[in-house]
Amino acid sequence: MGVLLGWGFAAGALLFLGFWFWEFWDSRVRRFPLSYFGIESVQRVLRWETEDQREAIWRRGWMTSHEWISINVRQQIAIEDELKRRGVDPDA
Repeated sequence: MGVLLGWGFAAGALLFLGFWFWEFWDSRVRRFPLSYFGIESVQRVLRWETEDQREAIWRRGWMTSHEWISINVRQQIAIEDELKRRGVDPDA
């Protein structure tokens, strides 16, 4: 019984580590070409980033999923703050 429980625990831990590693790999390490996100979308989003960051991304020609999401979240927060400053409800 103890051996079976040990194997079950080991299998569960292995599955957990496998899923964690896959999520880490897919969001932080895996490189997507800019065309994956859509060139027009990349141009629109990078227009508001600093010149250095914009040049670096265009020069290397790829982004990670985490990088794409963080840029979009940062810009979404800035848009919501601007709407609040103007007195417009951003959720409407």
